[in-house]
Amino acid sequence: MIYVLYGIDDFSIRQELSEIQNSIMQDDIFNTNVTKFYASSSTLAQIKEVCSTLPFMASKRLVILEGLLSLFDNKIVNGEVTKQDSWISFDSYVKEMPETTDLILIDGNINDRNKLLRQLVGTASIKPFPPIRGNNLINWINHKAKLEGCTISVPAVKLLASVVGSNLWIMDGEINKLSLYCSYKHITVEDVSTVVSDLFSREVRIFDAIDSIFLGNNPEFLKVIQKLQNEGMMTSQVVTMFARQLRLLLLAKHLHGKGVKVGALDKLSSYTNNRWVAQKILDQSRKYPEDVLRNIHTAFIDVDYLFKSESISQDSLGKIMIETMASSQRR
Repeated sequence: MIYVLYGIDDFSIRQELSEIQNSIMQDDIFNTNVTKFYASSSTLAQIKEVCSTLPFMASKRLVILEGLLSLFDNKIVNGEVTKQDSWISFDSYVKEMPETTDLILIDGNINDRNKLLRQLVGTASIKPFPPIRGNNLINWINHKAKLEGCTISVPAVKLLASVVGSNLWIMDGEINKLSLYCSYKHITVEDVSTVVSDLFSREVRIFDAIDSIFLGNNPEFLKVIQKLQNEGMMTSQVVTMFARQLRLLLLAKHLHGKGVKVGALDKLSSYTNNRWVAQKILDQSRKYPEDVLRNIHTAFIDVDYLFKSESISQDSLGKIMIETMASSQRR
């Protein structure tokens, strides 16, 4: 049997993998017949060798292969032969694979027109895992709270969904923390505001810092930079965070310029994994001209290069960022 699990929702993929593995390997107490490969560092010959080996004191052998479908999303660059060429006969081999072996392919957000994915239709059990949103996310939160032995109020569920978004790894951890924090095993909106506040306070500070740049409020901008560094963020992490925020603001501007209104929030949510953050980006992008956003984004790239190429104290980060941005706006 061949399984294909792919998509953005990695949390649900791992849960599904665990369920399949437990179902298949019930009689393999020590997991001696489970082998995991990564396509980027493996060959088809290796996979064939393991798949063709009879299981040891069990009825099944399980092979897990990650990242193979992604190779078939890549294109040939400048005539170079890509890694996918070495896997070109994979779809033919799986049709001859011994019945004693089950193979699970795991991947991220691949194109639905992926060549290998289309070849496996009819041969494999294919299950996509898109981000959980809307009512599905609400139901997931309620179900998770119940598993933790709690009830959760409707306002608390809505706030949690808005703040955390569809990243179930984070959501799982936050609900676990809430179950330990709440009184009488009932999670309220006040509990969510208290416990989850640290999760999105950094996001809020980034939005405030971007506003302070355009308002020329240098002391406020420096305060945010200092706060991030005090939390243990390295210079490169701070710069990367701001550069990413500006890229998302530019994307929002681009979508608005193309007249994309209905789908803009969904598009940005797919990048942020958080609808609340996506909405904030849309709102903030409307405040500032695109050319200014581009100049400031370029300034952050310049700052990043400067700190990587020269020996400069991290304490100088805020001041250098302000000077570089001021210079960029005079271009």
